[in-house]
Amino acid sequence: MRNLLALPVVSAALFFTVPVYSMEVSADAIRTIQEYNGNARIVFKLAEKFQITSEKTTKINGMTVFSGNVVVTFKGTTLKTDSITVKKQADGTSLLEAKKISLERADSFIE
Repeated sequence: MRNLLALPVVSAALFFTVPVYSMEVSADAIRTIQEYNGNARIVFKLAEKFQITSEKTTKINGMTVFSGNVVVTFKGTTLKTDSITVKKQADGTSLLEAKKISLERADSFIE
């Protein structure tokens, strides 16, 4: 009787097991990607250098709007977005604002 009860328990355990996959990953570089949604803001200090590329640039009321495949690069970090607004602040800093920003950083390089 005891063996008959063990059979359904073992069968249920086998039915609900999760497959385990083994894989090996190799790459020349490892990157971390973070995504910021909703009123994403970045402030660059006066001495910080950054570069922006985009398909279109428009100046509106003292602001510069970059749109279409926008890429902001600085210190090994890459920001990507559809559109970003750049405002020069009174203290000389640059305020970048976007609805959504993906930040990609090169963490380490494998040699």
